[in-house]
Amino acid sequence: PLSLIFTFLIFVKKKISKKRSFKIPIILLINKIDLSSQQELEESISHWKSIFPNVDIYPVSAIEGFFIDELIEIFKNKLPLSPPFFPKDQFTDRPERFFVNEILRQKIEIKLNIDIKNVNIESGKIVSISDNKNNLYKCDKLIFNGDPPTFYKEILKTKKRKKFLPEFFTKYSMGMFVLFFGTTKNYPNDAHHTIWMGKRFEGLLKDIFDKKILAKDFSLYIHRPTATDKSFAPKGCDSFYVLCPVPNLQGKVDWKVEGDKLRERIIESLDKTILPELKQSICNDFYMTPNEFKNQYRSMHGAGFSIAPIFLQSAWFRYHNKDRHIDNLYFASSGAHPGAGIPGVLSSAKVVENIILNE
Repeated sequence: PLSLIFTFLIFVKKKISKKRSFKIPIILLINKIDLSSQQELEESISHWKSIFPNVDIYPVSAIEGFFIDELIEIFKNKLPLSPPFFPKDQFTDRPERFFVNEILRQKIEIKLNIDIKNVNIESGKIVSISDNKNNLYKCDKLIFNGDPPTFYKEILKTKKRKKFLPEFFTKYSMGMFVLFFGTTKNYPNDAHHTIWMGKRFEGLLKDIFDKKILAKDFSLYIHRPTATDKSFAPKGCDSFYVLCPVPNLQGKVDWKVEGDKLRERIIESLDKTILPELKQSICNDFYMTPNEFKNQYRSMHGAGFSIAPIFLQSAWFRYHNKDRHIDNLYFASSGAHPGAGIPGVLSSAKVVENIILNE
């Protein structure tokens, strides 16, 4: 089985034997080791090690997947840094038509502007879902990437236990007031990420999580993407969003009244501190309140991060990625394991992928 490999390596030997030191990394691979005995492999490695003592030699088997992942990492580590081959906003060398054709070839149908109202279950499995326009969609598996408590309460309408703690003891994360705006001037001294702390800390947290009241003061997270990507705003301008932690809708805040007031207080405070002249330069602003998180994203109580990440609602205690009672129902979302945030949600999707592939 190694005869063809030896023939090729002899050819390589003739080409490079006159020069044993190289400026570029040299890796010698012995492939198809699944077709050879251990003794043949050891003899081959010993032979080529005697010829090229400073060259890394790796036995691999593509069909068995032996040492393939490790080899990819070796290649990555040996690749030198270089300028990118494509613009930063180009993620592939394939044209848009290619992806459209793939979607059509795989018979993937994308439905927009619909709302799922209920699911139909037979023999412990979801067989179809219905939308707000009374359309019926049959399914073999249902992967839900919305808020799990919303699914169970408003779509599935089940009383079965879904997680470790019953709903009565469930605690939800804070709400979010998110103000988006541009400015007609630059703020080069402001970083990509900024935490703007108010005067209170523990008292403010109690107002948000325990009393569920909207305080006059606040702490903010300020995101300025133009700090690292100038294309986010026209030349000479900046782009921001400001996240303000607020009570979720379990509190009795009238956001139709308080939304504009909070906007003004935030702009006023930033104008006096890290964004001078903001009141004169702000433009194209709009905001989202817990009402929008509830109505547009169907987040339970308008919570910004689904159920709160307390100990008994984290890791195994969080909503599982696969329902315990319905065999073909999966969750890839911030409310499911492992948790909220972009890394958590992407990891949640990866967990669901692995579950399905291993079934």
